[in-house]
Amino acid sequence: MQVKDPVKAARRRQKKAEAARTWRQENPELSKQRARERYQRDPQAAAAKVQKWRKDHPEQWARIQRANRLRRLYGMSLDDYEARLREQGGRCAICGGTDPQQKAGPNGASDFVVDHDHSTGAVRGLLCGGCNTGLGLFRDDPVRLEAALRYLARSQGSCCLRCEWVHAVEDELEDTI
Repeated sequence: MQVKDPVKAARRRQKKAEAARTWRQENPELSKQRARERYQRDPQAAAAKVQKWRKDHPEQWARIQRANRLRRLYGMSLDDYEARLREQGGRCAICGGTDPQQKAGPNGASDFVVDHDHSTGAVRGLLCGGCNTGLGLFRDDPVRLEAALRYLARSQGSCCLRCEWVHAVEDELEDTI
């Protein structure tokens, strides 16, 4: 009986997997068709195979789910999200914080929330969980937010440049109303 060399066997498996991957990339339609046929022949086996892959590759699965969610909800790719985060310097677009305050994924990976205009669907920026919740509680209404800012400024008195700015904004608003 011949003993197989495990290193050579691993190389053969790797070569075979790479050849299959190349074929799938070169023949995407045929690859999809064959996958559908395999599923139709034995849906339970196909589902079990997917479940096993998910269990064996939790980080890849989480990344796929994240990419699908971004595409489905906001029409953006994972690359778009990462580019936006780089543009914002890895910070919340409102408070400038670096802690997303929102946990997602099986590994506790943190993601900033994609803030979008609910009437148009346009992405405005990436926010930490606290700022996103705050906007939601104020119903994304600038008038409500300005009123809250004036309320805070009144209760604290004009003690800093920010409060002086609030009073200037108040004056502008009164002139336009």
